[in-house]
Amino acid sequence: MLIGLIHTTMNSIAPINDAFHAIDPDVQLMNFLDEGIMPELRSKGATARIKREILQLAWSAEAAGADGILMNCSLMSPYAGELAKCVDIPLIGADLAMLEYVTEHARRVGVVSTVAKAGPTTKRLLEKLAASRGKEMEVSVTVVPEAFAALNQDDVQKHNELVQQAALDYDGKVDMIVFSQMSMVRALTPDFAHGHRTEIVTSPSISAKSILAKVRAVKKEG
Repeated sequence: MLIGLIHTTMNSIAPINDAFHAIDPDVQLMNFLDEGIMPELRSKGATARIKREILQLAWSAEAAGADGILMNCSLMSPYAGELAKCVDIPLIGADLAMLEYVTEHARRVGVVSTVAKAGPTTKRLLEKLAASRGKEMEVSVTVVPEAFAALNQDDVQKHNELVQQAALDYDGKVDMIVFSQMSMVRALTPDFAHGHRTEIVTSPSISAKSILAKVRAVKKEG
């Protein structure tokens, strides 16, 4: 099985590749990266041009023989369903699988983000999912842009410390804590794993299992 992974930042490549390798080492992965769209995506949102650029990556993955596509960009997650209609293989947004899990198991949620627009985007998606299930959800958002800047400067320790502190501010006050971006999973260091009570949810493992399940279901039907 070959899975195409779409990225808009290099910071998401290692976490999702590691997740797939832990789940099924036999799965082949192909990474498609376009960091050039991030400035416009952050400032203007998912414009028509941005969607075309993402679709070009998806079509490249499809042409390369991918059985499924996982889109690893929080800001593009709301458009995964729209983009999926333009390819002939399963395509999902990494965040959506994670947020469906959160919606099912939590009512009070603390979202931690390191990109300004990612936090509010995650909140809107959670509220939309909750409303579709007739469920009330209380979502708070904390954005730590200094952490993203530190990661881009290869200061992983500072990134992790800032993200961990933001998470601890929610600890014991919400049902679940959500790290809205895949790049944030590196903050779940072994020493931090035992330093909080509230479950922290990230997308790599959940989304990897989700796209694998969808591809296997399609193959079974075929």
